[in-house]
Amino acid sequence: MATKNRTILRFIDKIPIGAIVIAGAAAAVAILWVALFQFIRYQESEAIANSASTNINLAHTFNGHVLGVISNVDLHSKILAEEVARHGAGRVDLEAYRRKIAEAMPYVLQIGIIDAFGYLAHSTPPHERIYVGDDESFRANLMVDTGKLLVARPKLGRRTGKWWIEMSRRLYTAGGALAGVVVFRVDPDYFSRFSAAVPVGRNGVVEIVRSDGIVTAIREGQNLAIGTDIGKSQAFERMAGRKAGFFISAGGSTARAGSSPSTPSTATR
Repeated sequence: MATKNRTILRFIDKIPIGAIVIAGAAAAVAILWVALFQFIRYQESEAIANSASTNINLAHTFNGHVLGVISNVDLHSKILAEEVARHGAGRVDLEAYRRKIAEAMPYVLQIGIIDAFGYLAHSTPPHERIYVGDDESFRANLMVDTGKLLVARPKLGRRTGKWWIEMSRRLYTAGGALAGVVVFRVDPDYFSRFSAAVPVGRNGVVEIVRSDGIVTAIREGQNLAIGTDIGKSQAFERMAGRKAGFFISAGGSTARAGSSPSTPSTATR
């Protein structure tokens, strides 16, 4: 028995102490890394869950703001349509009406009436009669009467050089004939200023996009321009056809979390 014990001790003496220390350290490091990766995965899952909840709530808030603007324009376009049918386009004082709604609707840049032949016959402020029959607002209303407010693609003003969003409605005479189209030109910067107050972080992105993929308004400081078509982008394809949702996409070295509201922010035909 004593001989066996001496043999074991001689074997142990031959094992380098450094190897034992290194092996033990390696095992400890491996355990540490496994624990760290599990902690990181937990943090990522928690961050994603928090981001999903926050983004969807913000999307709902912003969506309600956008639809509030559209609802107001829809209401006042109906009122003006009734005035035109009752008195005729030439007897409706657009300038006075614009002043009346200015405080409640500061985002309305201009109100205009396009006659049945495609000429901008009345507007705020008044100016000479010009042909705008090739504009989307006129052509869409001429093709079909949906009975609803139509929201066109963002347009760059021919004279002002500023972007606006045209929201329009078809007009009729008292006898039911086509009288033209009433157009409200809305400032997209109004939505940009609102989105600037939305806490989405330094790299956050806020966009209003039509259902055809056209960017209607953006948060200030973004690289994307109003009027850009993102219809083929991964983000838009993930959102298209979904009433609500949350997704993560990779762009460069940044993971992007996106959400779509329960009701589309874009009002379309």
